[in-house]
Amino acid sequence: MEDLDYSLLSQHGDNALWTLLYYAGYLTMGKPLTFALSIPNNEVFTEWQGWLQYSKTYESDSILEMLLQGNLIEFEKELPNMILDILSYHDVPDNLVESNYHLFMIGLFSQAQFRGYKLKSNKESGLGRFDLIIEPTDNAIYQISVIMEIKILKHKNNDEDEYDIIDDETDDEETGHEKIDNEKFIDDETERGLRNKCEEALAQIIEKKYRTGIRTAKLVECGIAFQGKRAYVLSRVLRKERDQWVEDS
Repeated sequence: MEDLDYSLLSQHGDNALWTLLYYAGYLTMGKPLTFALSIPNNEVFTEWQGWLQYSKTYESDSILEMLLQGNLIEFEKELPNMILDILSYHDVPDNLVESNYHLFMIGLFSQAQFRGYKLKSNKESGLGRFDLIIEPTDNAIYQISVIMEIKILKHKNNDEDEYDIIDDETDDEETGHEKIDNEKFIDDETERGLRNKCEEALAQIIEKKYRTGIRTAKLVECGIAFQGKRAYVLSRVLRKERDQWVEDS
């Protein structure tokens, strides 16, 4: 049973998995005609405890959970940290185009399809083509839709490697301070550029009317910007009131 993902037990309607657990002896039938399932004995109960408390969970699943719950403060913080940790600078050369990051994000959120959601990419909506949309089916726990728009921030000078190791040892203390100040300036400038790209992405969602066809009463919109291993996220939660989308405060 090691190959089973027990988080799927929370997804309603997965009768095949319940049947498998029943015939494997991990569940038993209750009173006749009630079809209620229960854990048969203490020994099996110990196994269930181990599965439910299993600490080896995928961080990407937690990221998706934050998004679907509308926990955007954590989502905006943890997604860039996760990308910084996962990607190597060999994966993200300076000439990387938006579609490369697009494919990465599809892979990152692909498990949504196993939790009762539809993942749509590059399809027409409104006046354009959105990057990613996550929509719930009737079996999804959280009845919330997600629209993601992805942007990249080009390096100003593609001849320079952002990830070159800088030798901090210098005999000239003043030059060392100048180097640190310059690095901070570049970091601040990059962050401003990434934030501007995120704002541009959120504005595009409205301008191109990507909300057309969204049927849920709650919606998350994300603008995500990349440069190399750096990522920046701006997001908002909206609710539908009288056919109008209103941003949650």
